[in-house]
Amino acid sequence: AMVTLAFGTIIQILINEMTFLTNGPLGISLRKPIFFGHQITSTDYYYIVVAALVLTLFVVQRVLKSHLGRAFEALRDSPIASDCMGVNVYGYKVYAFVLSAAIAGLAGSLYTYSEEYISPNTFNFELTILFLLAVIMGGRKTRVGPILGAIIIVMLPNVLSDIELFRTISTGIALFTVVYSAYAIAVGQRSIKQLALPLLVTVVLAVSGYMMENITEHRLTIFGVMILFVVYYLPNGIMGFLKSIVHKIRPQWIQRHEEISTQGDKQHVWSVPDQAVTANGFLLEARNILMQFGGLKALNAVDLKIAKGTVQIGRAHV
Repeated sequence: AMVTLAFGTIIQILINEMTFLTNGPLGISLRKPIFFGHQITSTDYYYIVVAALVLTLFVVQRVLKSHLGRAFEALRDSPIASDCMGVNVYGYKVYAFVLSAAIAGLAGSLYTYSEEYISPNTFNFELTILFLLAVIMGGRKTRVGPILGAIIIVMLPNVLSDIELFRTISTGIALFTVVYSAYAIAVGQRSIKQLALPLLVTVVLAVSGYMMENITEHRLTIFGVMILFVVYYLPNGIMGFLKSIVHKIRPQWIQRHEEISTQGDKQHVWSVPDQAVTANGFLLEARNILMQFGGLKALNAVDLKIAKGTVQIGRAHV
């Protein structure tokens, strides 16, 4: 992660110095594209961005349902266990990086035509923090979570630019936290020790809003406090928190999904065919199987032949 952040900073400085290509700090101005002689307006461009968002969500959904997505989820939970199961950790990390970079590049190009201007200072370190906050706050284990987090992040600058609005929202959050803490302690859901820190943070945030005259200078500090709060108390983000509430109110909605994920669905059970399906009369036939963990080869050039009711392993070439 640190190498990625350092690489991004180096690229930003490099682009800032390449005046012959990027015009340096002055940036590049451009107009919205023209399709078939029609100048794209702001309304037209809005629908183009919405269509790109829907298409991206569809592609991401299909990727996550494929073998790539299953490997990504395994790497997310435990890279060591994935490596032991034969998943190429380095290779799939590269795939994930390339896929995410392509989506980020698409978003950057759409943003450029939306603003009709781009400069090296447009994508700075603060924007990286905002992206991280959006993913963590919304919920990194869901597809809807980052979108929800992005909506909140887009609204945050407006909240943090108006000191009166910030005071109102922070006071409301503090009052809600106080009421919820009192209720949770009364019914025994939480202890005073568990609620002391979030209660203190929200109250201090509300009080500091009335002590500050200009909130713009404290934006990064507030973002950092929000990240720490969400990571510690909402590790699965807002969507994970909402899922836990749904589990308490309608547990059958969540339990049914978990039952299918862990035990399978009887309506879609795979059954062994009644007759052979390969040319040589086997249910399954594989040749030259290789399972390698770094420099250690657990299997090398193994032939596997499975007949109905039996498991037969052929020769292994050394």
